[in-house]
Amino acid sequence: MVGTMDQLDSINRELAEVVDQMNATPADDFARRHELHKRQDELRELAAKFWVDSDEQRSREDLARELAALAAR
Repeated sequence: MVGTMDQLDSINRELAEVVDQMNATPADDFARRHELHKRQDELRELAAKFWVDSDEQRSREDLARELAALAAR
């Protein structure tokens, strides 16, 4: 899944909405909080996959430059 920045922005917006909903949900509403936590996990997984896939599309030269820059620190 190689996504666009717009897709990642959409995922991040929904994550923020889920967090807002969790904060607004009463602590004793366990069923609703469970559903929100499940959705949060799904969105986090999508965001992580987005970045893993974007790294897989990078060239060897680009990755080598990044590694060299990190080693130089």
